[in-house]
Formats: sequence, structure tokens, C-alpha cells
Amino acid sequence: MTHTKKQVLLTVLAVVLVVESFALWTGIVSWHVLRGELTSIEEYMFVAVAPPMFTEEDPVDAVHSAAQEDVQEIPSFVVPKVDLAQEKVVDATQKEERAPAEDVPKSDLERWGIEPWLTLSIPSLDITAPVWLPSRIYWDAHDWAMLEEQMQVGLLHGATAYPHSSAPGRSGSLIIAGHSSPPDERAQDSLYGALFAQLPTIDRGAEIIVTARGQSVRYRVRSTDVVPKTATDILHQEYEERTLKIITCFPVGSTRDRFVVLADLIED
Repeated sequence: MTHTKKQVLLTVLAVVLVVESFALWTGIVSWHVLRGELTSIEEYMFVAVAPPMFTEEDPVDAVHSAAQEDVQEIPSFVVPKVDLAQEKVVDATQKEERAPAEDVPKSDLERWGIEPWLTLSIPSLDITAPVWLPSRIYWDAHDWAMLEEQMQVGLLHGATAYPHSSAPGRSGSLIIAGHSSPPDERAQDSLYGALFAQLPTIDRGAEIIVTARGQSVRYRVRSTDVVPKTATDILHQEYEERTLKIITCFPVGSTRDRFVVLADLIED
């Protein structure tokens, strides 16, 4: 073999070695890059599907931690202090439970089990407001502290019916509460903090209209009364009648007593 052929053969071998080395290193680098990308994807997926870490205490659990005692006074609405063992249960207000939408934050109303129910109108006083219906969970458990918190949330958004209320036009009492003046800072910021400020001026015989799903029921005011805030017997159901009771704090600007409107169903 001539010297020239040897040089050519060595050159070819060198080129082959360089190409193979380049291919080897390219494969190693590509494998590492791919592994890094997969790791990043796995980390991203873990972060995306991992449940959120809550740092704030749920308001319901926070209130549950307080001591549960029968109240002796009613700070801003009437809390029952009655024996409900013999009370009848009206099924007309029960609603179908619906699962909350995923990944949608719950409002205070949803969190406290409060749903829209009625519209209340008092034409003579130019009052119109939504009426919210809380779930019966705290009423049935006789947990008056939690019931107060639940009612207070509803009162920020309009008038609020007591959970054991009868449906409009049905036997029993539809019992609705509302603010006459804001009892706290939350109510001061609410459109309904003084919803019933004019209620003490209502006349006997005035009409009150309650509407549900487009169907209206009319009541006529029978009487009004001022009772102590400890007079929780006004929450008793009276199934032999079909009445509406509206309750608010009195005098306006204080929570000393309760102003109560009693109205009878107008039969068509």
C-alpha cells in the first residue's frame, strides 16, 4: 500500500470517528433535555391538580368553635328560645339539593345554605325586596348562635324568612325579618341595612304582596305590636291560620325591642 493510500484511509477513519462521536453526544444531550422537559411537565401537572391549601378558617367552622348556649336576648333579630319538640314540619319550603359547580368559589349565601325564595312588596310604604330562605340545619339542631349568623348573612341581601316558615298562602305563618337600621358595619354597607325603617308607620288594613315564581299572594295587616326582644313566642307556628309576620328592630336606630306586623291572607 502506497503512502498516499494510507493517508486517504486514515482520513476516512478519522471522519467516521468524528461523525459517530457527534451522533453519540447529540443523543446524550437530547436524552437529558427530554428528561428535563418531562420532569417539568410532571411538576406542572402536579401543581395544576393539587388541591389548594386553605390558610383561612372556614366561617362556619369558626362559629362552631364558639360555645353553644340558648340566648336570653336577641341582638338584632328574633332568635327562638322555644321547645320545638311538638312543632310541625312544613315540607313546602324544601328544595332539591344541587351539587355546587366545580372550581367556582362559593358566595356567603351559598356557603351558609341560603337561597332566593320570594319577593316582598308593601305598596303603601314603597318597599320592595327579595326574601331569602336559609336551610333548616341550624333551626332543626336548635343551634341558635349559628342560626343568628346564618340570618345575619341573609339580611345583608334583603329580607330573610325564618327556616320553619310556611309557604305563602299555606296554613301556618310565613315569618320574615329585616333591618330597620344597620346594627353593624356590614349592614351599613348593605342596600338593605334600613329596609324596614318605615315599617312602624304601616296602617292597619294595608296590603302586603308576596310573590313566588310569578304567583302573588296578598295579605292584609290585622295588627301591629311592640314586644321585648326576649318575646320569642312570636316565632311559634299557628297552623289554624294563614298569616304573615314581619319583624324588625324598634325603635329605629336601636335593637331594644321588636316591631311586629301581623297580616292575614286575603282569600280570593
